[in-house]
Amino acid sequence: SHASIVEIQKTLARKSCSQDTKLAANPPTVKAGIDYSIPKSTPLVLKGMGSSSDGSQITYTWEQNDAGTKATTYYGSFAYPTKPDGPLFRSVMPAISPIRDMPDLKSVLQNKLTTDWESVSTISRTLHFSLTARNNAALGLGQNNSDEMKVNVSDQAGPFT
Repeated sequence: SHASIVEIQKTLARKSCSQDTKLAANPPTVKAGIDYSIPKSTPLVLKGMGSSSDGSQITYTWEQNDAGTKATTYYGSFAYPTKPDGPLFRSVMPAISPIRDMPDLKSVLQNKLTTDWESVSTISRTLHFSLTARNNAALGLGQNNSDEMKVNVSDQAGPFT
C-alpha cells in the first residue's frame, strides 16, 4: 500500500548503516491528476497517467489515504455514507489501467452506491487519494512512484438524479 511504501522510505532515510545502490531501472513517472469537487452521493472516476522510461509495463493502484478515528476504525471500519473520516474505498490489486471507478462500476450500474467495502459520501468532506505506479521490472529492479490528489465532497449540491 501507499502508506506502507511511505513508512518504509521514512525508516530507511533514518538509517545510517545502509549502502545505497543505484538500480538500473528508473522509477516510473506518475500523475494523479488535479483536485476536484463533486456533489454528495456521487460516484467518482479517478484518472491518472504514468510512463516508464525503459518501456517496462506499469501497474497502478489507487488508494484512499484518510486516517480514521477510534470510532471509524476496527469495528467501525466499514464504509457508510455519513462516515466523517477514514477511508470510504478499499484498496484493490494493482491493475494495468490508471483509471478507477469508485464505487466499483458493477455496483454503480446496479444502483448500489454503498457496500461493506465502498460508499459514496452524503456529507461534506475531503477525500485524499494516492496513485502508485510500479514498473514491475524483473530481478529485483522494480521501482515505484506515487502522486496524490483530493476530491472535495459538497453536501450543498446533489445528488445527481
